[in-house]
Amino acid sequence: MNIIGQAIELISLKGVNLSITITDDPIMLPPKLQKEVDQHWQGMIAERPNLFNGTAFSVASIDRTPAKIAVTMAQTSFAHNVYCERHDAGDYAFRVLHSATLVVTSDNQIVLGEMGPHTARAGAICCSGGGIDSDDVRDNTIDLTGNTVRELREELGIDVNDPTQVASFAPYYLKTGGPQGKMTAVYRADLAISADAFQKRYDAFVAELTDKGETPEFSRLHIVHNTPEQIATFISEHPTLDEYVPPVLRIISESKQ
Repeated sequence: MNIIGQAIELISLKGVNLSITITDDPIMLPPKLQKEVDQHWQGMIAERPNLFNGTAFSVASIDRTPAKIAVTMAQTSFAHNVYCERHDAGDYAFRVLHSATLVVTSDNQIVLGEMGPHTARAGAICCSGGGIDSDDVRDNTIDLTGNTVRELREELGIDVNDPTQVASFAPYYLKTGGPQGKMTAVYRADLAISADAFQKRYDAFVAELTDKGETPEFSRLHIVHNTPEQIATFISEHPTLDEYVPPVLRIISESKQ
């Protein structure tokens, strides 16, 4: 299992088959805990009425070998997820598995986003990505790549199937452990364009969303030079980085890729 509080581990996904399936047994919270989850959710939507309590999936078990990582998840609610970010639910803790894409421009800069004030994780600095939901399920199997591709398109306006935008896209690392025990499936997207060209595309994407009356997921972008010195400075100056981001940034800054 992915234990809360254990040391962070980054597992290379190169040559490793990561499979994610859904168990037929949903999580049933005890009545007292369910009441607390419901009350917490009501407080959340009072502050952010746009939040939606949809289906969410929590990690139930992990089977790991050198060539394969098999994750089983159980159905629950988004309200259960956000409750467990602030409260100890004991044996009923929500075990997060989410996607993220490390975006690297053609001039070797890294694109991160800062979550907007209307989101459940306002202020967090992270890669494009998101939680697993019902749209990602195909015959009790999670289409993680499909989830990641969708999040890139919705959050950054990046189309991984457009060779004028993206030169390569593939699984990168699986992060486990950490203070919150989250699992993060990190992909890497190497862009075919520079940071300046991407910024212009992103600004046009945000303008298009605004014209439609939609609010971008990110309130701002952070574009960081991919050098050990710049990465170290960025990490030290930004305490709201999601917990998988610092180790992934350190890995890529030390890589010759």
